[in-house]
Amino acid sequence: MDYNIIPKKVLGILFLIVLTLLIANIMGLYFSFHYPSNTKIEKLVILLDFDQEANIPSFFSALILFISSVILFLIASLTRRLKEPALCWYGLSFVFAFLSIDEAASIHEMTVRVLRDNLGLSGLFYFAWIVPYIFGLVW
Repeated sequence: MDYNIIPKKVLGILFLIVLTLLIANIMGLYFSFHYPSNTKIEKLVILLDFDQEANIPSFFSALILFISSVILFLIASLTRRLKEPALCWYGLSFVFAFLSIDEAASIHEMTVRVLRDNLGLSGLFYFAWIVPYIFGLVW
């Protein structure tokens, strides 16, 4: 089976999705300022807010990371089939798969309070999840 993927078309589709999410986010913020006591609007704002977790924008982000992981895995498989080194491609595929799971499950958000409280992190390390991720990056 032969697939013909046109990069400009994919980019255009992704751009339209991001633009739609952005407009929805801006509209949600507008309505939240003008109708602050409306619980239905508050729920909709949370569902579309770029600064929240476990909502539509974070699902889209996790999906894009997962698709990237699959593409990197396919590149690794093809590279291996050509008898060329593929470990770096498999490694990138793993990293993107982990980032996808992290975005979908909010793992980094769960680690913030634990690390911040136990290690007394503040300032540059206020977002404490970067500490284990830095170790993962260096490793």
